[in-house]
Amino acid sequence: MNAHLKPSLWAVVAVARGLPTFLTLLVLLGAEPLFAHLHWEKTEILLTPKSTAVSATAEFIFTNRGVADVFIDDIHPDCNCVTTPLNKTRYAPGESGRLVATFAVGHQTGEVTVPIQVRSREGMSGVANSAVLLLRVKIAEVVSFSPRFLYWKKGDPREPKTVDVSILHGEPITLREVHVENPAFRAKLMPTDDQERFILRVEPPPEGGRALCPLTVISESRESPAQKNEHTMIARIL
Repeated sequence: MNAHLKPSLWAVVAVARGLPTFLTLLVLLGAEPLFAHLHWEKTEILLTPKSTAVSATAEFIFTNRGVADVFIDDIHPDCNCVTTPLNKTRYAPGESGRLVATFAVGHQTGEVTVPIQVRSREGMSGVANSAVLLLRVKIAEVVSFSPRFLYWKKGDPREPKTVDVSILHGEPITLREVHVENPAFRAKLMPTDDQERFILRVEPPPEGGRALCPLTVISESRESPAQKNEHTMIARIL
């Protein structure tokens, strides 16, 4: 239903739906459309967590600007990396609430956009409404690989290659080890004179066809050694 209908047209709709006369009168007097119930302060929020963070949280604030209770029936993030618990589903006229969206950083990198669909219902008329919120996440890397994607083309000699691995922004971490997920590959993480720079030596399988190998470097906090994080790059035979 179009929230920009003129008051007179809203009155026709109100009468057609059998709404009480006083509500029709409110519309005729130029009140807010009855069915534009939830107003969101922001429909898009940007988060900038570090890649070492466990999660990041955004709060979407809303207010019921209608004249009847509003029920939130469903909240559906477009990614299982986002959780959106809601402590209540019924909001009285004039009442505000907040939808807390928590993004699990995990092994994700770069920029991620997650649409969140919110379905609500106006309690008196049963008119349904839907809003789409956007949670944008720009994950700040604290470990860089140069290059991040290492490959050997068909016909290339199967010789070891190296990757520069750097700790960024003075992050108080060190790099401890590398996990090789494909046993046909070998890798060794070597320190340099600079505590924020390491060399990763990757050795491909001597023979065979196409192959893929994620390489995961484990970082450790200098302040709390038990706090570890994973940073992944890819090696492959094309």
